[in-house]
Parts: sequence; C-alpha cells; structure tokens
Amino acid sequence: MDFEPVEGPVFAGRYRLIRRLASGAMGVVYEARHITTDRRCALKVMLAHIAPSPALRKRFEFEARVTA
Repeated sequence: MDFEPVEGPVFAGRYRLIRRLASGAMGVVYEARHITTDRRCALKVMLAHIAPSPALRKRFEFEARVTA
C-alpha cells in the first residue's frame, strides 16, 4: 500500500512530515522527523471532525498512548 509523499511541511513547530503512512476513521499517521533531535517517528494526527467531541478526543489519546 503506497501513500503519496508529503513535501516536508512542519507540524506543531517540531515535526517535519515525510510521508503519509496510513489513515483511518479518527486520524492520519505520518512518518515524521523531529526538527531538533533529527529523530524519525510516527505522528498520528486527529481528523478535524473528531476534535469537537470530548469522548472521541479521549479515545484518540488513549489509542495514541497504547500504540506508543
């Protein structure tokens, strides 16, 4: 499964996005590089329509902790 490359935008002032790895109902996962440490990481970003729901935000945060 190939995803399109991302042309290096910076997210949250700390992560340079490299490419989109996957997407789902709640978010998108990118391969990223931390600007200060130059370490590669996976960055999961919540979809905008999920953010207004406190219950879905809590579930998103839980899933992020579990996968970390």
